[in-house]
Amino acid sequence: MEQPNYLDYCTDDIEELYSKLQDSVLKTVVKRIIKYGEVTPSAWNDIKILQESGMVYDDVLDIVSEFTQLSQSAVQEMFTAAKVENIKYDNEIYKAAGMQPLKENGSPAVNQIVRGAINKTNGNLKNLTMTTARAAQDKFIDACSIAEMEINTGAYDVNTAIRHAVEFAIQDGANVYYYNDEEDGTIVTAKRNIVSAVRTAVLTGVSQTTGEISLENAKKMGTDLMELSAHIGARPSHSVWQGKIVCFSRRKTKYLTLADIGYGEIDGFKGINCRHYWFPFIEGVSTRTYTDEQLEEMNNATVNYNGNEIPVYVATQKQRKMERQIRFERSQLVSYDTAIKEAKQNGNTELADDLQINFDNIATKLKAHESMYKEYCNQTGLPVLSERLQYPAFNRSVSQKAVHSVKRVFNDAKGIINPEIMPKTVEEFTKVCYNPQGKMLEELSSLSFEKAKQINSLYNERVIRFWYDHHNKGIKAQLDTSVSLESQARQACALRNQYKSQARALMLDREKAKGLNEGKEKIKPFEFYYNKYKKDGLSDDDVYRLIIDASKRTRQSVNKKYGVTE
Repeated sequence: MEQPNYLDYCTDDIEELYSKLQDSVLKTVVKRIIKYGEVTPSAWNDIKILQESGMVYDDVLDIVSEFTQLSQSAVQEMFTAAKVENIKYDNEIYKAAGMQPLKENGSPAVNQIVRGAINKTNGNLKNLTMTTARAAQDKFIDACSIAEMEINTGAYDVNTAIRHAVEFAIQDGANVYYYNDEEDGTIVTAKRNIVSAVRTAVLTGVSQTTGEISLENAKKMGTDLMELSAHIGARPSHSVWQGKIVCFSRRKTKYLTLADIGYGEIDGFKGINCRHYWFPFIEGVSTRTYTDEQLEEMNNATVNYNGNEIPVYVATQKQRKMERQIRFERSQLVSYDTAIKEAKQNGNTELADDLQINFDNIATKLKAHESMYKEYCNQTGLPVLSERLQYPAFNRSVSQKAVHSVKRVFNDAKGIINPEIMPKTVEEFTKVCYNPQGKMLEELSSLSFEKAKQINSLYNERVIRFWYDHHNKGIKAQLDTSVSLESQARQACALRNQYKSQARALMLDREKAKGLNEGKEKIKPFEFYYNKYKKDGLSDDDVYRLIIDASKRTRQSVNKKYGVTE
């Protein structure tokens, strides 16, 4: 009998709805940032930022309110459909056992379960989305604070600073907050992308509800046995019980108990993101779907990837990670498309052109990741799950723009990278440049910042580290040895700080770059190093020599992480 697959598609409508909500929230934040960028830099201050952030908060609250009714309708339809599908499946088993089938619209007890689940899920979603307004407000404040700092310190011009602020805002999409449940519950303990959070909440809710329906119906039909579903690639803690029989009354000791499968636990059967289900098992009539031998083979299954045998669970987790990355990049392209349009509508073509570079970079990364995903599935034999790659707002228009962008980056790279090592086709280019090695890595490491920025998509954190190390090693050769030792030390420190700042400007993860610039790794002036070495009682000249020598060195622990060698 075909097993139910409603968990594979039941959240599609709600995910599409909340993807639109995310896009609306990001559009609101980006519009405010660009509008804020039109203010004279001298008028930039914390009070102005807070005033604008209040408007962001109010705007997002209005957006959330508009989506609430749509969300409630979608949740009701989803749970009702899941109820019917679940009863239909169980009825096939009851009919095969010669028992009277259940009503597909559900008994009063079943419908009470469904109503309770709908109310609980709507409440959870409302609580989550209401935090989106505060999360958007915080993101706006942080983004504008970055721009304010970069402009006031003279590190960047206004347009570049605004672009960095937009990058930061778009970086991880629209978020929801999770609060502590102690005292007044206002401390944020975690944040998560809104679409991901909603999907987890709804999928888990549907799964748990259908499980309760099957259990309630089994009690009504006079059976206390349930068979657990099984699938290749189950998480290790679930593989020990999948495919086996559970006795929920505990009267038949040869079977598993609810405690054995962790029923009701966050990481057990029907816990968060658990896709297992159960169905009635009629003793003396039903036959187990899988024998113990088949289950053992299923649990020990492996796939081959790059010549290595890896467990299917590990392989599917890698696959899920690749799918999340592709969805994330598609969502970013949608947000940048919105930002570009907004900049053009405000007459800021220079900012629009700068943001187009970001769009081009991410489009190139997306192309590489899509190719890698197909190759990974081809090698491992895992199915290409196109539905897991979809981001609803990534429509035909944005998709076509992404294709044109990749071609544009390819053509730009042809004018920058040595023709002898430059790939000949777009597809070869995206594959080679996603994880450059050998001569390509050397080439990218040696480019000037201005050229590197034009093909920024090729600079992941590993390549940026090689680039930074390469340029730092060349500092000593750039010093003007005709001036005093102190002047040379100041030159060396300035060059090191310049390369460090540029390396961070190449980072597409703007939140991480912000953390580096504001944390203990923030860029330090010449006086910091002078005072640091002077504490050891060294002469001025010895201190200057130390500063010059240190300027060409990079931290070995970080170099080791990325494979940079002396």
